[in-house]
Amino acid sequence: MAELAAVYLITGTDRPKVGRALRRLRGRIGDDATEILSAHEAGGEDVVASCNALGLFAVERRLVIVEDVQRWKAADLKALGEYLPRPAPTSVLVLVGDEVKPDSPLAKAVAEAGEVLVYDLPKRGRKADLPRWVEAELRERGVLVDHEAARAIVELVGDNANELATEVDKLATWADDERIGEREVVALVPARAEAPPFDLTDAWGARDVPGVLAASLLDETTIVYCSEFARTPQLNGNNGKDQNGNKIYGLIHSPGNEPSASRADCRAVAYHRSPGRRSRSFWRCERVPAR
Repeated sequence: MAELAAVYLITGTDRPKVGRALRRLRGRIGDDATEILSAHEAGGEDVVASCNALGLFAVERRLVIVEDVQRWKAADLKALGEYLPRPAPTSVLVLVGDEVKPDSPLAKAVAEAGEVLVYDLPKRGRKADLPRWVEAELRERGVLVDHEAARAIVELVGDNANELATEVDKLATWADDERIGEREVVALVPARAEAPPFDLTDAWGARDVPGVLAASLLDETTIVYCSEFARTPQLNGNNGKDQNGNKIYGLIHSPGNEPSASRADCRAVAYHRSPGRRSRSFWRCERVPAR
């Protein structure tokens, strides 16, 4: 196992990987030998004092983690610069900051005495390419995923990388090394992106099905429960029926419009997506309990 450096700077937009790097370091040294500080309260001199004080104890290694170091000023960096040439032999200092630039004084000082670890989300143009990140995360776990399925995950969950990582872990456990498609994603991943509050609720209260779906187009994804709506004209999709014309319950129909099965014993659950230039609706029919 490689020897630990005296100091690390961990930064980048890929917050799940930043968290994993911290967990690996804590796993090697142990939680009982870890102290966590925040740059909101602890300046450079405070951190240096913690590292030197911990070095007086008869332990093999101690870990000092300082979060939000992007807030540090020149005086804090000066104290750090004076410590790094002769760091405490039993202390490992880990500095964590949001998007610390590699040419910043902090990054340069750490690079001379230790290691700078940068974990960034992949980009497409100026924006993070989250579908590609989801594909890579699942591939690391031995799971292949269709590109459209990866896009659906992002559209359902949103752009929070930590929440996406949670869904990736759940899907990887469910998949058990099998390929995941768009149908599985829509069935398994709960939609949590925010829907426009007023247009959506107004249409909902008026029992306006087209209005509900139109309002959902303003957001990346919306899940809408449509109970006992009036019969609608058949448009396209499988119309909520199997190949023999029987009504289907509990399955995702993709793509399709609101099933025209009788509202007397069926309700439609709509998963509406608007990925980029196109929109699709996924419907599931459920039996309505007898009253």
